[in-house]
Amino acid sequence: MNGSRLIRLITIAPLVALLAPSYTSAALVTLTGRVTDIGGTGISGVQINFVDSCTGVTAGASGNVTSVTGSFTAVVNAGTYDLEFFPPAGTLFTADRIKSFDLSASKTLAPVALPFGITVAGKVTDGAGAAIAGVYLHFLPPGSTERVFTVRDKTDTLGNYSVVVAPGTYDLHYGPPLGTRFTALARSSVPIPGNTTLPTVALQSGLLVTGTVFDSAAQGHAVINANIDAFDAVSGAEI
Repeated sequence: MNGSRLIRLITIAPLVALLAPSYTSAALVTLTGRVTDIGGTGISGVQINFVDSCTGVTAGASGNVTSVTGSFTAVVNAGTYDLEFFPPAGTLFTADRIKSFDLSASKTLAPVALPFGITVAGKVTDGAGAAIAGVYLHFLPPGSTERVFTVRDKTDTLGNYSVVVAPGTYDLHYGPPLGTRFTALARSSVPIPGNTTLPTVALQSGLLVTGTVFDSAAQGHAVINANIDAFDAVSGAEI
């Protein structure tokens, strides 16, 4: 077939499905808590994001940045959220996330401790050596499909990245920006025992496949976070 390769696409059911709000009312609630280091000292400037567990949309909130004592009292619409804790830029604290937290009423959260991590730096380019901005780098335990939660994990305009993670061995996934023709890249079982600068990674050009995924309801709700996997139609190998 003129050197082309026939592939088949399989849509995997997403972990979160319908594009519909998870909150049941617009009532405002408060979440009170404190963010510390592992020694119990409060961390100032940690931002707490409230990400709707169903839609993936970050809700508007006030009071969601920690004070000099590490305390916060955030006000947000009632709902079920993934709570994301963003350490201040330039620090070596690792990020944290609490998934599917029920905030249907005001609550006090148990103290959240952020350990120190190490810095993983590097650069991403295209095949000609030009920098690619907006490439994400995900860290996964070897053989796992659940990534470690990290923040500030995309390349800048010069293609550089610097991400704080806990020391360990990881599968690394480089994902190009949406809408580009660059292919993703994975590296398996990369040891990262301390501050590390990884070799420059070059993403190759590929074909752009676009489309929309809907559920089977009559009104056809859009489905977010659907995983589209491609397999070679002859060998059955995942591409």
